[in-house]
Amino acid sequence: MMLKFKISLSILALILIICVSYVYAQDKQDSDTGEMATQETDSGKTNVNIGPGMQAITVDGTSILVPKDMIVTKEKGIITKEDIGAYLGRKFDEIGNRFDKIESSQEELKNEVEQLKQRVETLENNNKNNTNKKRVAK
Repeated sequence: MMLKFKISLSILALILIICVSYVYAQDKQDSDTGEMATQETDSGKTNVNIGPGMQAITVDGTSILVPKDMIVTKEKGIITKEDIGAYLGRKFDEIGNRFDKIESSQEELKNEVEQLKQRVETLENNNKNNTNKKRVAK
């Protein structure tokens, strides 16, 4: 029971590290692009720097800064953003699904490598046998 807990905890820590690395890489990429948004004020238009991983959306003339891929809705004149818990849960599910696909692809690649190793070994054995037969025939 304790071993299963430790393994589960290790897997969770690995997923967290992968998620943080991915988010950091995306943030770094976003910050390198230097995205800017234009905001209208009473004194005119001004540029606002959009932080990494964020996006500016406009709903009925109102600009809102939200995380990328966050769901924003408008009902009865009220603009609502997706609950942060639901947003993070959805993002973790997406990352988990991608992680599962990567693992299955890795397993397929391992199987293909094993098959290739067996083919090479068979060819090498056949080559040795043919060489030995030629020596015996001389």
